Amino acid sequence: MKLKLIIVLLLISTTIFAQSKSKTTSVKWGPELEGSRRGSINDFLGEDNTGYYLTAYIKSDLIIEKLDHNLGNPLIYTYEEKDKETKEKYDLEARRYFSDKLYVFKSNIDRKTKTKTLYSEEINKKTMTATGKLNKITEIQYEKRSDKGFFMMIPSPSDNYMMIVEGIPTDKEENDQFNVVMLDSTLKPVWRKNLQLPYVNSLFFRQNFICDDEGNFYVLGKLYKDKVKVKVKGEVNYTYHLIAFNDHGANKIDYEVKLASNYITDITMSKNNAGDLVCAGFYSKKGLSSIDGAFYLSLDPTTKAVKVSNIKEFDLAFMTQYMTDAQANRTKKRDEKGKDQELAQYDLKTLVSRSDGGAILVGEQYYSYTYSYPCGNSYCTTTTYNYNDIIVVNISPDGKIEWATKIPKLQTSTNDGGFYSSFAMAVTDKKLHFIYNDHKDNLDAEKTKRLKNFQLSDRNGIVVNATVDENGKVTREALLENTETEVIIRPKVCEQIEDDQMLIFGERRKMEQFGMITFK
Repeated sequence: MKLKLIIVLLLISTTIFAQSKSKTTSVKWGPELEGSRRGSINDFLGEDNTGYYLTAYIKSDLIIEKLDHNLGNPLIYTYEEKDKETKEKYDLEARRYFSDKLYVFKSNIDRKTKTKTLYSEEINKKTMTATGKLNKITEIQYEKRSDKGFFMMIPSPSDNYMMIVEGIPTDKEENDQFNVVMLDSTLKPVWRKNLQLPYVNSLFFRQNFICDDEGNFYVLGKLYKDKVKVKVKGEVNYTYHLIAFNDHGANKIDYEVKLASNYITDITMSKNNAGDLVCAGFYSKKGLSSIDGAFYLSLDPTTKAVKVSNIKEFDLAFMTQYMTDAQANRTKKRDEKGKDQELAQYDLKTLVSRSDGGAILVGEQYYSYTYSYPCGNSYCTTTTYNYNDIIVVNISPDGKIEWATKIPKLQTSTNDGGFYSSFAMAVTDKKLHFIYNDHKDNLDAEKTKRLKNFQLSDRNGIVVNATVDENGKVTREALLENTETEVIIRPKVCEQIEDDQMLIFGERRKMEQFGMITFK
């Protein structure tokens, strides 16, 4: 079934310039577009000299949308489940912009041979139509209809390689295993290997994969002892393992990440400019629902030698930053009594590698809760989403925390999944920029301690640019006011596309609009 043209141009004019309230940025809006109440943009894929590519959906249709450099004239590719000629059904696995080409990855099932096969198909970027040529990449053999395995596509930073992870169906008590297929920049197989780990499948949980530009790859996983339980007899019952696979998967180095009696609440990994593996995150003395400090680890991926290992507890000044006087006094009294003070419900959002070998951790307070209530003859359910303060932790190359700071934020919404909440981040020279929706009264330093919630219908709504400099100083200023635009920005979809530019997206009801922030 072909998609009707839903996105049409309302304003034929070229780019619109908005008057930014910020002294450090400018904003350029594209034309207003009409979208669909039952559709939206999902994610930014990439760009070339003809435009920008984004994933989206309209009703049940999965699409790729292309915009020109004036942020208008949309072209749409719509994914078709059935091949028009063979009538074969395919499941969409991923949409990717890789090595200057646009692809969809899809799979189909042969029930007779119990085979799940992965294909790639190139999309013509000029016409936004499928070429119709399927490139078979790999296949999985399965036994149970309930578990046919899965595929993951992980590109290297410079698109030298595309790593395909095959999730092989395994029993709970078998050792964890998976297949890896390494493709070159043209999606041709370089090598394929089955890899087994010495950990029982029911106790080891893979959390992250990364692939480097040399074709090596790394796995981060959580291993429980005997049973899947956070604490046993008062002791931490799990460790994290950082596993490096080199030389086409032939060499394996397994490093255990453990913080004595502390709980690792959130962890991520990356590879820094020096070629070292970096593992960093937050920890707690109490459990998994709060954080007490940050940790940092770097090691040589070929020798397993630990270069830097450090752990740092957040100080009281950081803990009480932006609290009301009453809140700060209560916290200080508890601290004086020897009671541990921790920050509740923080998620690690990203790790930024510094050019000198250090790192920056960015976290955000997030939690949601659901309650049911009588609704006629049945019950209705309401879910509330909370996206609050941002924390930024700067770690030096020797693993020491140079500073930690907060950006105060309050975003509470109901039954929308936090559609307009959270933040977008850009890294420019020695500064970090955080773009998010806020209430204009929150810019007042005296009122900041009693934050007002951002409301979609509130004419006091603004878009904030919170800048953190190299010394941890936070400067907040209004970027845009809601009264100036027809749309509300969606930070989760916005993306930094150049060293000094961020592509932003906003929508409200059936109106959609893209814009470009330039950081001066």
